[in-house]
Amino acid sequence: MIIERLEKQEDLTTSEKMLAEYILKNMDLVCSMKLRDLAEAVFVSPPTVSRLCKKLGVDDFNQFKIILAKECSEIHQKIRGIDGNYPFSSMDTPRTIINILSRLAIEQIVATTDEIDLAVLHKVASEIIKRQNIDIYSIGSSAASCEGFVDKMENIGYHVNLIDDILRMVNRAKCTATKAFSIVVSHSGISPATLKTIRCLRKNKVSTLLITANPYSEMVAYADYILFTSSKEKLLQTEKIDTFAAQYAIHFILDCIYSVVFSRNFDKNLDKVHHRNCYQFDLSQQFVYDDELDY
Repeated sequence: MIIERLEKQEDLTTSEKMLAEYILKNMDLVCSMKLRDLAEAVFVSPPTVSRLCKKLGVDDFNQFKIILAKECSEIHQKIRGIDGNYPFSSMDTPRTIINILSRLAIEQIVATTDEIDLAVLHKVASEIIKRQNIDIYSIGSSAASCEGFVDKMENIGYHVNLIDDILRMVNRAKCTATKAFSIVVSHSGISPATLKTIRCLRKNKVSTLLITANPYSEMVAYADYILFTSSKEKLLQTEKIDTFAAQYAIHFILDCIYSVVFSRNFDKNLDKVHHRNCYQFDLSQQFVYDDELDY
């Protein structure tokens, strides 16, 4: 494939590499350009364009544009019909994979935006501000999306516990006091351990938010608040390559919760973030100084 050869840039001169980079970033535009216009856009000579075409295995620039246009069309068709479970294949070039995943992320976030209940989001923010202490229950790939939320919330003074061990979840829920606020994250909504956890939280009268893509989950009945994610993926991990769209959605919802909480006391929280960032910078500089002393 022409695009794959452009990406590899094997046996290309510096000028030809610059030309290849420009083509990759402006493929649709290049398909309608004249040879001289392309050369002027990249500040190379017309013969450089012709030499690159030869190295890519085509006779001239016109043939190059025909092949490039065909490959671009195939990429656009593939991106329009993304399968969230198997978004890419062994036939896809790195650039095609990048385009597919970026489109998948955008579509997932837009679809999840439509699913968010704003009234629930506001109530959850109020619960968090009132209680200060938060427990997040999540296992597997969903837990990875929660780690950034934990860091952000701690930066503005909240104490957040991430319980991502399947053996600890139920025991922690059993011991949780009524005054706590809990967030249960389960993309599939079918994990037995997570279901037992949210049941224990309900029994202890712990105010709980459930984040899930499964509106038919049994967990829904035990949650005080629910925020649904839209997902282009199947619920079971065995039915897909890995979790892509679900993580985008969960991360986005948690970012929304953090941002609403932050905005409720914007100036104070901004001061906290700046203070913490300055402290971390000073601490990192101290480590640099200590290393210099060691030598």
